[in-house]
Amino acid sequence: MKAKELRIGNLIEVENCIQEIVELPLPKNCTEKNTKGIKLTQKWIINLGFENLIISEHWIFPLVMEKDNFGWTLRISTANGSIICSSTIDYVHELQNLYFAITKNELVLRK
Repeated sequence: MKAKELRIGNLIEVENCIQEIVELPLPKNCTEKNTKGIKLTQKWIINLGFENLIISEHWIFPLVMEKDNFGWTLRISTANGSIICSSTIDYVHELQNLYFAITKNELVLRK
């Protein structure tokens, strides 16, 4: 994880605890050794508001998240299914940033 990838509001892991970034640059206690991105999982997809449409691991919110053997891909498609663009995403902060760039809205973590 590179510091330049981060925005205020991103979720990261610091010393094995999930924390929301509230200031940049990160405080001095956040080092490369104790700070890392949160691996994107099905649980995180759900907690960030995506809904499972079908068992084949397609998600929508209104963008499509698809899991394959290589990881998660966010895809934007036309109504007839033509892919406009897609991006492989490995970490929660990457999904947060991409979603914000596309929609100008923040993903909200469900409690």
